Amino acid sequence: MILTCIPKSCNNILLVGTGNSQLPKIIYNHQNNKDYYVKYDNNYYDNETQIVDENKNIICFDYSSSCIEMLKSKYNKKDFPLMEFICGDATELVQCLQTNDCIDKIIKNSRNDALSV
Repeated sequence: MILTCIPKSCNNILLVGTGNSQLPKIIYNHQNNKDYYVKYDNNYYDNETQIVDENKNIICFDYSSSCIEMLKSKYNKKDFPLMEFICGDATELVQCLQTNDCIDKIIKNSRNDALSV
């Protein structure tokens, strides 16, 4: 349900209050369409062997360092190279973000898991 609200053109999606959710993986796979794109030599290719923009970042943001550490081990860099993890206070969000790019979509996660079941 929430995936219909996220255009494929979004390059940077911020998930605030990620917790231990499955939502980062769901959105990551939707945006990077792992069934369609093929990774080879750290580049993504579509079925016509054209390189695909790699900047489909999912930024997981949470106040809990234990949740962020758990997500880092669950969604490792090898399988999810475009997923970032930031521990911080949402009231200081701008200072915590490590990207120079703009954020295309912000999703507050606290109720989304319950609604998507």
